[in-house]
Amino acid sequence: MKYLVTGGAGFIGSHIARTLLEQGNSVRVLDNFSTGKRENLESLTRQFSPDQFEVLEVTCAMTLMCRTRCAAWRSFFTKQHLSLSRNPWRSP
Repeated sequence: MKYLVTGGAGFIGSHIARTLLEQGNSVRVLDNFSTGKRENLESLTRQFSPDQFEVLEVTCAMTLMCRTRCAAWRSFFTKQHLSLSRNPWRSP
């Protein structure tokens, strides 16, 4: 399955991305790096192929482009999913 993790360069988001990748899923991380760190994603970039793992750095001005590139991705994770669901790995 394909997952989009918003805020994926942060501590929580990067751990969600790692877990999803280790379960055999494809992950696309969307982050503006205002508080997230590239270092949180470096090992994932080395460990997983570009077909499995992609990082998109975005700004508010790039929102339309992101909608187009992520349209086929059905499942989304944000930090809010951790508090809204007993099972955060389930599709919202």
